[in-house]
Amino acid sequence: MTTEGGEFNSEVLLSFLKFLSKSSPPHIRVAAMDYLLGCTGTRDGIEFIGNNSSKCLKSVMELIGDDDISISKTAFKILINLTAELEIAVKIAASPDFGNFIGNLLQLCLLADSINAYSASKVASNLSRWEPCSAAIKKACFAENDSKVSVNQIVEAFSKHPDTLEYLANFLSNMSCQQEIRTLILDKKRCIIQRLLPLLSFDSSVVRQGVAATLKNCCFETDYHEWLLSPEIDLLPRLLLPLAGPEEFDEDDMEKLPDDLQYLGDDKTREPEESIRRILVETINKLCATKVCRHFVKDKNTYVIVRELHKWEKSPVVLAAIENLVSVLISDEPEEGMENLENVVIPEHIEEKLTQLDRQ
Repeated sequence: MTTEGGEFNSEVLLSFLKFLSKSSPPHIRVAAMDYLLGCTGTRDGIEFIGNNSSKCLKSVMELIGDDDISISKTAFKILINLTAELEIAVKIAASPDFGNFIGNLLQLCLLADSINAYSASKVASNLSRWEPCSAAIKKACFAENDSKVSVNQIVEAFSKHPDTLEYLANFLSNMSCQQEIRTLILDKKRCIIQRLLPLLSFDSSVVRQGVAATLKNCCFETDYHEWLLSPEIDLLPRLLLPLAGPEEFDEDDMEKLPDDLQYLGDDKTREPEESIRRILVETINKLCATKVCRHFVKDKNTYVIVRELHKWEKSPVVLAAIENLVSVLISDEPEEGMENLENVVIPEHIEEKLTQLDRQ
């Protein structure tokens, strides 16, 4: 694929494609795929493949299902590298075979014992990062009742095998930026969001952060807040527990806390990742949007957990998020007609000041 001068050449690449065909002997395909993988490890190689050969992308997309495990594994490694690039990811999502490709990819994720399940989840995560791609995924997989996979199936597989499918956490958080996907996750007739909650304490920070971000995104749907705080979901203690430390409270404060937050012990530690702590705090803040839910959060003595977190916290970014939440928890109720904080319009000059303070 390179000339004598070391530059990539489209004619050489096109002639090389015949070796990627399933009609080529396996050992030839293995060598061809290994060479192509090496090209995706360089900036010039990635740009060349993305800009000059849709046929190459099509071939690699097909080879994730090759019967030869070594070839399919290499195809996934190539796609992980390529889909990390916006322009190439968009080209893949715009290809005529994308619907079939992404359907097969997500079906592989449902087979957690598959040798390529982990890589499949990583490709899905990479693609979903980009807005045009996530929209294409939604249209291809989740817009029709007869699609190959469902959000329910993905969450079920992920919740059972978070170690193997950890990058589905990122996939779900990226996809839940779309209201239609959030609505599917929040389906009250299915046990979907409930499966995610235990993963807030999983060993992998990739899993914890992806799940926390998914929950935060779902909290943009204000109509579901009362249900999320109800005993059926009991979201508030799940969000507060990673933020709680070993501090002791007097009996009055302790009794007001949710049961899961009482008498945690001297060995209780907080979530170690500051980005996840910030997401959790911001999610609780989102749940304070309406008067009913705001009163509920206050009545569960959320303030004392957040107060102790503020004393312990060192990150300026997380401290700013905590202070925003505290201001809601200790403030008087807004005047009539402004009880829903989601509907309050902040004057532009004040919003600019708040943004500047948040950046600082």
